[in-house]
Amino acid sequence: MDSLIHNFKDGKNFVIYAQILPNSSKNSFVGLAEIEGKTYLKLKISKPAIDGKANSEICLFLSEILSLKKSDIEILRGEKSGFKSILIKNISHESLKQILNDYINRMVTII
Repeated sequence: MDSLIHNFKDGKNFVIYAQILPNSSKNSFVGLAEIEGKTYLKLKISKPAIDGKANSEICLFLSEILSLKKSDIEILRGEKSGFKSILIKNISHESLKQILNDYINRMVTII
């Protein structure tokens, strides 16, 4: 999980990489992908990749999972790409790691 979470400046802000599959039937976690030495969180997003709708939905979906404000989630890179760098603000590394681990494990159990 540590290879998924990257420190961004002060220890309260982190970057994760995500591969996005837009226009899906619902928002969901698909798995983890290892691409060119980076670990990506693979997400299905219900909104289409048109006019920033999918990007907005990514921020909403992650804010709900992490119990953060939507404004605490920001697309840093890849606004027009299926591969994103996502800034997650105002959370500790341990909290982020625990929540993502719990969510991933719960999704894997369901599948």
